[in-house]
Amino acid sequence: MLAYLVRRIASLVLVLAGICVLTFVLSRVLPADPARGAVGKAGAEQYAAMRERMGLDRPIPEQFWRYASGLVHGDLGYSYASRRPVAEDIGDYFPATFELTIASLLLAIAAGAPLGVLSAAHRGGWLDRAAGWSALASVALPLFVIGLAFQVIFYKTLGWLPVAGRISPELGAPARLTGMFTVDSLLYRDGPRFGSSLKHLVLPAVTLALPLTAIISRMIRSSMLEALAKDYVRTARGKGISEQRVIYRHALRNAMLPVVTSLGMLFGALLGGAFLVEVVYTFPGLGLYVLNSILRAETAPIVSATLLVAALYMLTNLAVDIAYVFIDPRIRYA
Repeated sequence: MLAYLVRRIASLVLVLAGICVLTFVLSRVLPADPARGAVGKAGAEQYAAMRERMGLDRPIPEQFWRYASGLVHGDLGYSYASRRPVAEDIGDYFPATFELTIASLLLAIAAGAPLGVLSAAHRGGWLDRAAGWSALASVALPLFVIGLAFQVIFYKTLGWLPVAGRISPELGAPARLTGMFTVDSLLYRDGPRFGSSLKHLVLPAVTLALPLTAIISRMIRSSMLEALAKDYVRTARGKGISEQRVIYRHALRNAMLPVVTSLGMLFGALLGGAFLVEVVYTFPGLGLYVLNSILRAETAPIVSATLLVAALYMLTNLAVDIAYVFIDPRIRYA
């Protein structure tokens, strides 16, 4: 196991280095000019000074070396739009994206797992058919279409839920501990802020969770049908064990293994989808921050956010691989 972990961590570092090089080079060869974006309509002298300050007058390999050297020492660069280090910006914006992603993942598992089990238990019935068509629609519809539909229904028509921001401006952000408003307000027992932040989180989280719910439900249904056809299930039924116990005690545990294996990739897909959902709902997270950085052609925030998402994706997959050993004792890594 130790040798396997060393190999995986080494490959993680190499992949992150490759992503860093690729993202940096792409940001430099694109026609956008970060120096002009920083100085606006200032004259040629100020523009030239800003290019020199940003290091844009130097060769691209030298620019990358300076950035990579700072990155190794924890310096993610500087944002001229926010006038702060990029690390501080990411520290402020990333908790919102993480909160949205985790909430969506929990919703998807809570809804998708029972739906998949019930679909398998009632194969061919009306519930199975309805779940199948709903899953197809959820996956086929783009996230921004789902988000806009929810805004029209739950905000404009019914007026039940807000569609912008993370909390009511009148209340302001709760005392910071994790940066996740629902968690912080809950830990500090701040009921009004918890209620407001939860209301602001509902629509983005449900929008992001819908496609994943469909995927999880279909995966569990397929795995459950395969498990229910195994010999040990037939043996359990032959012993007179109740159908409910056969499904939830014997079949479900084995049916969950493929889902657990896929959680790493699903988490990465959620992070990517969260960026789009944040734009649709004006949810001030890392996705909205990156979009604004792209529009201003700021390299440091784009590269740093890309590396953070890539690292989280790979670490999640590594954690899933390790957890898989404990879930299924037959698995061993050399």
